[in-house]
Amino acid sequence: MSEGVLKAEKLVRVAGRLPVLNGVDLELSPGRVLALMGPNGAGKSTLLYVLAGLWSYSSGQLWRFGELLPTDNRPDPRVALLAHQSFLYSHLTLEENLLLYGRLYGVDRARARARWATERVGLQWAYHERLRTFSRGMRQRAALARVLMQDARLWLLDEPSSGLDREGRAILAALIAEAREDGVAILMTTHVLSEALRSAEALAILKAGRFVWWSANSEEWDAAQARLLGVGDGHA
Repeated sequence: MSEGVLKAEKLVRVAGRLPVLNGVDLELSPGRVLALMGPNGAGKSTLLYVLAGLWSYSSGQLWRFGELLPTDNRPDPRVALLAHQSFLYSHLTLEENLLLYGRLYGVDRARARARWATERVGLQWAYHERLRTFSRGMRQRAALARVLMQDARLWLLDEPSSGLDREGRAILAALIAEAREDGVAILMTTHVLSEALRSAEALAILKAGRFVWWSANSEEWDAAQARLLGVGDGHA
């Protein structure tokens, strides 16, 4: 394949005897943003974990950065995953958490990057506070700062606006726009149609482990179409 960021063909993941992903096809190029919607249990989070290399897949084919991956899969430092779990330690300060990830990913000048990431998400005042004191929205901003610690070329964002207030959502939108300009490919899940309209170039709807609708024409992204497929312009 060409040197795209991500490509999946007929991707299947079976849990027990049930297919959680059931023949997913997608392709993502540098600087492109794809929003993924669908009802709870559709397989959205599972898809992100598989694409990130944290979970195996059962059949089909998966490429990242032009490399065909084995079914047992593997993670890649060029991929940043923002999941429902923050992957941050509550007993550590924000600074300690970010420096830990800086060492894990071999980040140059990790301390300076940690301060920069903290400022970008508006948490510089809480830099030395322990995560257990953070509110839900603060934890989500901290998780975004963790994503910024990596020099990632692919962002996989699972409900990135969850818990964020209006200011936090504006910060998120700005980060996505900046990453897109820098050539980062982004796949994000959302239950909020307006969020997809603001940040994405294409919208796909996943239901029962497969894509049932896809469009790059924002005029077609109406709430009626989304509600017909079991999602809407609001949180589920």
